[in-house]
Amino acid sequence: MAIINFVIQAFHNSLQNSFSNLYLIIILNLFFLFATYTDLKYMKIYDKFNAVMLTTRLLSFFIIGGFKFDYLFGGIILFAVFLLGAVMTGDNIAGDIKFAGNIGLWCGLIPSVIIIFFTLLLNLIFRFVFKLKKKIPLAPYFYAGYIILGLYFFLCVY
Repeated sequence: MAIINFVIQAFHNSLQNSFSNLYLIIILNLFFLFATYTDLKYMKIYDKFNAVMLTTRLLSFFIIGGFKFDYLFGGIILFAVFLLGAVMTGDNIAGDIKFAGNIGLWCGLIPSVIIIFFTLLLNLIFRFVFKLKKKIPLAPYFYAGYIILGLYFFLCVY
């Protein structure tokens, strides 16, 4: 039981790190909205957008502080997992790969893994309900996963 409590506390601490600064939450929501719009309209998350998102996050570490290796690990692991998936399937999802890495860098490892879990779950449910076989944009599902995690934090943890 002590291990479960430790894991839950570690999860809540990582959420606290991700959702404790209102300015960063607002900026990240703007990035999610823009990525969702371009992914729905053009099926692209642009490299320039990902570069601005990355630069903004790096600058926030210097301006606001709060760098933790959890953020770095989140970015690297999410980038690597999406890159590996794209290589194995032959999908051309370069923007999604970079966007996932950015999400990891903004949210940290544990929250990012939960966001990806919800992203994939919601995507599979949507595909099953509407019987879709074609390629669909991932950014709206990333954003939905982030919203679910944020709601959990603000309703249950905060």
